[in-house]
Formats: sequence, C-alpha cells, structure tokens
Amino acid sequence: MERIHRYDHYKVLGVPRNASREGVKQAFRLLAKRCHPDRDPSPRAAEIFRAVYEAYEVLMDPAQRLRFDLELERYRHTTAVRTKARPGSANPHDSAAPPPGPWDLFAYRGLHVTGLLFGISLTSAVLVGSVFFDLPWFTIGLAGIGIGILPDSLAGLRRRTTARTTPL
Repeated sequence: MERIHRYDHYKVLGVPRNASREGVKQAFRLLAKRCHPDRDPSPRAAEIFRAVYEAYEVLMDPAQRLRFDLELERYRHTTAVRTKARPGSANPHDSAAPPPGPWDLFAYRGLHVTGLLFGISLTSAVLVGSVFFDLPWFTIGLAGIGIGILPDSLAGLRRRTTARTTPL
C-alpha cells in the first residue's frame, strides 16, 4: 500500500534536499526534544511529533527517500503546470501578460467617474430632500454612503493618472 504524504519532509525537519543522513538525524533529534508530547504541553504536540517522526523515517531510508523525492518532484511539476494553465491567472508583472491598453484605461476611468457622479448625486439628493422636502431624518444616513464613495473614486482617478505616466 502506497502512503500519501501530507507534508514536505524536508520542510518539516528544516533541512535542505541534499541533506546527509547525519544532518537529517541531527535535525530530528533537535525537533524531537522540542516537540515530544512528554515535553510539549500543547494539544497538537502528538500530531506534530508524528509528522517529524514520519519525516525522519522517510528521509533516513534511501528507498523511501528516493520515492518521496520523485513524488515531490511530480507534485511540484503538476502544480506548476496547473498554475500556468489556469485561465486568468497571469501575473501582472509577468512579461507574458499584455500591458493595459487604451480600452482598459477607458474602463478604469469610467468606473471611477461613475462612482464619483453617483456619490455626488446621492449625497446632494438626500441633503436637498431632507432640507427642502421634509424627508424623514433616517434618510440622512444614505448621504453617508454617497460621501463614502467620493474619496475612493477620487483616489482611483488620481492613482490611475499617476500610474499611466510610469512604465508598467
């Protein structure tokens, strides 16, 4: 029966992938002293110690270590392939990602201009209605929403304007 490992044993023991058997043994002894359930009163001490002991067992046995290294390499490879293949996961700082075009700038500005106009109209409508048309007092709370939108919209317009002048 093949065991599925939940942890990267090298990270559990805090050793590099090319660590010698002596280095693995030394790291295990240090961790075992610290996290053994007889010495560590935390409720997860037994679980942590099991993970440390499993890492020690696997890395000390050359056949198990080779299998684990292959499994780890395969996992890293499939994770990297899945990350690259996922649509919409392009890193904005990646050279493969296209720079924002004029349509993106138009949409960004339009969003913030719309927010600015909505905030101004909501605030002014509630205040004018409260003063001149005797709207109930609790409608003034709606003006707070409009006032809250204004700084965000203005900051967005300023941020995009300055970001446009600097290279991406």
